[in-house]
Parts: sequence; C-alpha cells; structure tokens
Amino acid sequence: SNTALRSDWLRAVMQATVGIVDPPQLSLPTVKQLLPDAQWDIQQLAQADRDNSAVLLPDVFTYLYDAPVVVAAYQLLKQLGFQVWLSAPVASGKPLHVLGFLQAFEQIAARSHAYLSQIQAFDIPIVGIEPSIVLTYRDEYAQLGRALPVYLPQEFLLKQAERFSPAGAAETYTLLSHCTEKALVTAAPVQWQQVFAAAGLSLNLQAVGCCGMAGLYGYEAEHLEMSRSIYALSWEKQLRSLGQSQALATGFSCRAQVQRLSGWRPRHPLQVLQQAFVAPAGSSP
Repeated sequence: SNTALRSDWLRAVMQATVGIVDPPQLSLPTVKQLLPDAQWDIQQLAQADRDNSAVLLPDVFTYLYDAPVVVAAYQLLKQLGFQVWLSAPVASGKPLHVLGFLQAFEQIAARSHAYLSQIQAFDIPIVGIEPSIVLTYRDEYAQLGRALPVYLPQEFLLKQAERFSPAGAAETYTLLSHCTEKALVTAAPVQWQQVFAAAGLSLNLQAVGCCGMAGLYGYEAEHLEMSRSIYALSWEKQLRSLGQSQALATGFSCRAQVQRLSGWRPRHPLQVLQQAFVAPAGSSP
C-alpha cells in the first residue's frame, strides 16, 4: 500500500535488500475506479466503426501509478468523437531489455505481440501513452521481427486536427520532452505543438537534457546521487523559471523525477488538451 511505501522503515528495507529508492506510489483511485464503464472486449471490435474507433493501450506504469493521465487520454478521445476501447495494460518487457535480460524480453515480446496482433487485425488504430513503451513496440520489437504500429498520442491526435476547435485559452504551456521520444522521433515535440495549435493552445518547446531518472536507473540506490546531479544540470534549472501549471512532460519517469526532487508533478500534455477541449460547432456530443 502507499502508506507502507511512505514509511521510513520499509523504504530503508527496500534500499538495503533490493537496492530500490523512492518507489512510485500506486494511483488512488485506480483507473478501473475512475473509468468503471470503459469498454473492453476484443471480440466486439469486429462490430466497431473503424473510422471512429480507437484502442487506447496504457503501459503498466502509467496505468498503475499515474491513473489521471490514462483517464485524460480516454476522455479526450471520447470528446473527439471516438468510441474508445481501453485495453488492459500490456507488459512490453522494456525494463528487461534495459537490464540486458534479452531472453526474458523476447518471451514477453512474443506474448505481447500475439495479443496486440489480434487487435491490429481489426484495422483499428492503437494509441499508446508512454513514449518509451510505444517506441519499444516500434524499435526493439522490430529488431525481433515483431514491430507493432502503435501511435504516439500526438501522432494520432495530429491526424484528428479537424475534430478540435480553438479553445482560446490565454495561458502558454512549455513542453519538456522525453529523451527517447526526441531521439527516435525527432518531430515529436513539434507534433505536440501542432496539436496544441489545433486546439487553440500555445505550446513552447524547452530544450532539456536527460531528467536523470532514465527508466529504472534513478530508482536504483547506487545511482541516486548521479540521478540527482543529472536532474540539477538541466531540468531543475529550466523548471525554476516556469510556473507549475505551465510545465508539461510526456515521460512518466520525468514526471516522477520532478515530483521526487522538486516536490510537484508536471502534467501530461493530454491532461491540458482534455481539460481545455471545445467541440467544433455543429458536432455531436
């Protein structure tokens, strides 16, 4: 439980036994509690309106530890007129790949590929949330001959620009992108900017380095001081000049790092888009 995770003695035990510091806390209420009516039955996809349906594929970490982001993604797609099929979270095997357990990674990749291929067969777009996981399906899986066409959220939203109507919000937001996302999809930050523009919102792009979390790296006790130092070099400096309501971050690990070291959590761009959404005139609710 989160109460246990916050206790000093348990944190000390985890650090001493498994070398983990500052583990994330489970989201309460959970995604299931927040979205009790979210639909998921893979067989029903056969009857879905393909032009107005989307499968939302949450990763395990966002689903368990950042439920409001999953809810925002789901609700935004609904607001845009889609029937949203919320998949159960799927293990990608990414942490195993990072740690070098390649055989175990390949086993998980095979299972995940088999499951997601069933969805792909219905020709309904699959939209992910966490960039490092979405790009695992497109990069590391491709190296195994198992590439999966999963959209980054901004890639899919950019295709739906006509479904937005300018919100006319006055505030300007600033995006701090995930390292892997910027490296593998160089257009990703600009795509977010274009989506925000379609929604009538202003988004600046902030050049930053690594936040210092780097997936599991920052949770490992042996890397804690280095993780803090890396954060101080770039992210901490840039965030000092931004209001907490302005700063947005696409990476789960980046948001967790800011919360751990600066004491507040940046929002995901999807949360801002969902809250600011205005339906185009004449559109169906």
